Amino acid sequence: MQRLAGALLAAAGLGSVAVAAQSPTEVAIRIQNMRWNETRRPPNVTTRAASRGSDVRTTAAVTAASRDEARRTARRAALAAAARQALASSDTTRVDADAFAAVVAAQKNGPARVVKVSRTAKGYHVEAEVALSATRLAELLRSTSCSNFRAVVVLPERVDGREQGVRKVETAVVAALTDRRMRVYDWEFASRQSKSASLVRAALRGDRAAALQVGARFVANLVVLGSADTRISQDNEGIISYVATANVRVVQADSGQVLWASEITEKGFGRDRAQAARAALDALAVSAAARVPEGFLGRLRHYRCTVVAQGDGVDMAGVEAILRAQPASISVERIAGEPTARLAVTSRDKPGAVAAALAAGGRYEVTGIDTAEPDRRR
Repeated sequence: MQRLAGALLAAAGLGSVAVAAQSPTEVAIRIQNMRWNETRRPPNVTTRAASRGSDVRTTAAVTAASRDEARRTARRAALAAAARQALASSDTTRVDADAFAAVVAAQKNGPARVVKVSRTAKGYHVEAEVALSATRLAELLRSTSCSNFRAVVVLPERVDGREQGVRKVETAVVAALTDRRMRVYDWEFASRQSKSASLVRAALRGDRAAALQVGARFVANLVVLGSADTRISQDNEGIISYVATANVRVVQADSGQVLWASEITEKGFGRDRAQAARAALDALAVSAAARVPEGFLGRLRHYRCTVVAQGDGVDMAGVEAILRAQPASISVERIAGEPTARLAVTSRDKPGAVAAALAAGGRYEVTGIDTAEPDRRR
């Protein structure tokens, strides 16, 4: 288990901030067409999940036509069930969990193990299980699946020390990140469940472990934390001024490193306190919406990977279209002169997230993720 997470970190270079796009090694993502379609029924899958203390244990039973298909599907089903146990967000869909399972199951030494194989009249019956501590499962989620283009934004707002129900600065930052096609969760969403709310409050107090857990719960590698405070500056013969200040830091959930931090200050004027405070907050919201995304997006490292087609009939034009549609993609190029179809991808997201995007549509199956030698012709 530890070797798996370590291998992924080493292969993808996770934990680094603002490094060059060229890397000494890169990652190969191997895909093939999904083995069943509308004319062929998928394997029959049943799963069970249970928690004992801080441990998560899931099992999956699969019946399929071939032994390999049954083993592969059982491992992925058990991993997907474990992911759903670990992800408390109601917005975390089955697609999120299955994409995580596809990425982890593609590793040779993944945490799911086959415990029973038997021959049946319908093919093969396989049972697989995952038994992990909740902490290790969260670590695995962060290292493999948390996307740089998913973020949790929590910026509480106070005027003269009073907490505000409507958070103008947070709303503006969320809107700015959404405009850049990021998946974003704000305080209102993140606090719907009591456990998530307590983690967010701890993260705001500077608890690094809590910030990492917040990211894992929402499969988000970026956690934007801070506060916006507005206080009176002066009352000059009926013209009142307020100063609004936002302290913002962007934390990477997979490493706990602070990717970017800044203090943003704006002033507002009015004939009464409410008008001046509102003007200061409005100005701060505009400034934060511009500075926060530009501040950290340019610091995301560039990852290089090669997508390799295995088997016959893989529609590489379709694969290329999926990759180009990803907001993190920088370039997608076909590699000519190879015996198998290959695409060279440069992305601001991790190879695990690239693989998950390919797996999420249900058309392609990720069969392997491993370190490959770089293509010197690029």
